Amino acid sequence: MREGPGGGIARIQCSLVLAAGLALIALALPLRAWAAPGLEGVTGLLNVPTAEVAKDGELFLGCGRNENRVRYPGRTQRNYFAGVGFLPGLELTARYIDFPEIQDPSVPGFGTRKDRSVNAKLQLLAEERAPLALAVGMYDVGGKAVIERGTYAVATKTVGPAQLTVGFGDERFDGLFGGIALSPAPELELIAEYDSYDYNFGVRVSPHPDWHLTVGSAGGDFVAGLSYGKVVPHSRRPQDRPPEQAVVRAPLADDIQPENLDALAAQLAREGLENVECKARPGELAVKYENRRFRHEQDAWAYVCLWAAVHAPEGVEKLRIVSQREGLFSVVTEFDRGELLAYVNGELEAAEFARSLTIRDYAAPGYDYDYHSALHRPACGSTDVYLYPANTLDLGRPNAPVRQRSGLGIKHTTALARGITLFGREEVPLSNNLDNRDYPFAMQEVLNLYQMWEPGFYGVLQGGYFGEHRWGAQAELQKYWDGSRFSLGVSGGIARNKAWDRWDDQILAAGSVSIPRLDLTLTGRTGRFITGDEGYMLELGRRFGGYSVELFLYNTDYTDVEAGARVQVPLPGYAEAARHRWRLSVAPDYLYEYRTAPAHSAGFLHFGGRLDAFRMDLLPWHLRENLFLLRVAAGVDSARGD
Repeated sequence: MREGPGGGIARIQCSLVLAAGLALIALALPLRAWAAPGLEGVTGLLNVPTAEVAKDGELFLGCGRNENRVRYPGRTQRNYFAGVGFLPGLELTARYIDFPEIQDPSVPGFGTRKDRSVNAKLQLLAEERAPLALAVGMYDVGGKAVIERGTYAVATKTVGPAQLTVGFGDERFDGLFGGIALSPAPELELIAEYDSYDYNFGVRVSPHPDWHLTVGSAGGDFVAGLSYGKVVPHSRRPQDRPPEQAVVRAPLADDIQPENLDALAAQLAREGLENVECKARPGELAVKYENRRFRHEQDAWAYVCLWAAVHAPEGVEKLRIVSQREGLFSVVTEFDRGELLAYVNGELEAAEFARSLTIRDYAAPGYDYDYHSALHRPACGSTDVYLYPANTLDLGRPNAPVRQRSGLGIKHTTALARGITLFGREEVPLSNNLDNRDYPFAMQEVLNLYQMWEPGFYGVLQGGYFGEHRWGAQAELQKYWDGSRFSLGVSGGIARNKAWDRWDDQILAAGSVSIPRLDLTLTGRTGRFITGDEGYMLELGRRFGGYSVELFLYNTDYTDVEAGARVQVPLPGYAEAARHRWRLSVAPDYLYEYRTAPAHSAGFLHFGGRLDAFRMDLLPWHLRENLFLLRVAAGVDSARGD
């Protein structure tokens, strides 16, 4: 039962006295330095948020148990959440909740009452640049949750090891809230808060900076939570500094005669690269390659650049590295041999090296070489078979049953000829209450033809089986400008839908713009999607080292405004080593997509290698923003000649 006005004022006064006492204790203790999600996945204390946000590039997930404060007071609420520091100062959290004590047996398959939402918090001021932190936030950004919504503003001030918070909100909160977190040791936080309904107390223990365990009492009820978070941009920067041992020249030949170029290309091919060729003229060496060893194309690029600088013949000072994909030229990188080694060894600043470095979409060079090597390790016939976890999840509308299909995914690619590949995906269901498939089935089996006509102008033609009982063909053209920071494209396709005995078609225009400093790309698509619904889709994606997060919003004839997310993470088990022509391995990455509406809305025929994804790691602006990878490559022994 809620108290009258006088009782509420008394409780607030008591909270202020408690906060003042804890603040005095804090002055004698070391400075507090970290934060974690609360029980509901939003960075904060127990039930209330603070003005802190997840760090830029921090991915976190967890679960929590508390008591509902608004819709079902006193009922146990279980929270499952995943979030990201998507931009500096912007935290996004996806949350799924259920109430194990509330059942509805009249609805078949209903189970417990449940809901989902996306919560956002934007930090307007940070304590690093202002006297206090200030943030605004919203529970349920889309406005479609039926259980918990609300907006709030909150301020936080850190005093030594203590963090004081006060805020005001509606719906989810009933006016004023606040609290204090006291950290007498780096691994321990003592928490006291007023969530506008009750006084709550708890302890948060962090045995590791990435792990947080919270237990406490909220309104006299036991609450607990567990979360894991990792700041991923730094995961790809183990050597964003000069190597301890200087990288020096170790030429594999004295001159650029054909036999020496042939030996050089053969050595690089033995390192796991394909379609390797070396061409040269006095003072200049060109190395062409295609990656089949490294998890990501940008790592292969850095490896080959450094390898060529170390092992090029005597007398070579200018290097040209041509990165290829499916035998087609993609990106050309030109640099001075001595300057690259000076940058790697810390003798040249990154900004100075970047001014002399040229990275661009490949163009016909307009010059001749005097000497050529043979083609080593041709890609034709190479086959990769990758295994990955597969899952399709349908959380349904609020309070609807949860449906899912989980199992093993199999993806394979075979290079048939220059610019031609066979691509396929299959799935083996192991658990399935989503549809009636309990046997292995094909998700896609297509033949791809790739082509390039001029700098930054690429195309792909694809035909075969696209899944969901559709057989047909599609094509895409894409033009890039300004180091691939801008692009315009068009795609169209037609397919026979055997399940519905009809023809489906699509025609979509697309454009994108990138902000290199943030590794952020905004893409827009509009036109007619494959099921005939017309509308648009906006996509906002960021890459964090080897991870990527993409948010999308769409609105078509078949839907109101809906949204979704794609997350791509590296999978453990992929071994970056020289391979045979046949490879069976764990997939390099796992890509997961979730939509708030069924996939038939704003859906399109998925390319087995959409051009944007095809060139993602080799966009010139992206490589220029990640020159530190050259120093990372110095840790690979064969690149530095050890």
